[in-house]
Amino acid sequence: VLPASFAHAASMGVAIHFVLSCGIAKCMVGGPRAWVFGGTMRTYLEVYGQSTSSKPLARGLNRLLARRASTMIGASTLLLECVAVPLTLLASPRGARFLLGVWGMVGLHVGIALAMSLNVRL
Repeated sequence: VLPASFAHAASMGVAIHFVLSCGIAKCMVGGPRAWVFGGTMRTYLEVYGQSTSSKPLARGLNRLLARRASTMIGASTLLLECVAVPLTLLASPRGARFLLGVWGMVGLHVGIALAMSLNVRL
């Protein structure tokens, strides 16, 4: 068992690695251009918007985001997973790391539940 200070650092490293790996996987599978320019996100939103078994909590929000904001959402997702969360390693005040890392990921997953589906999970 690790001492508390090492355990905190190790768990933070594992969490950041997990989030960064998700972003890298998006780039490898869908391609960074498709995510940054909204094609992949638009496709996901449209598929979940038409679903009867895994429908979004807010179907109107789903349609609005698919039409108007898929580029912003796709680019923001990659920015959060590949840049912002890994940068929490460099953020000096602990509160800044918490705000950026935890609330960024909470916001992302609340958005997924509202606009895509509650069935999108780990």
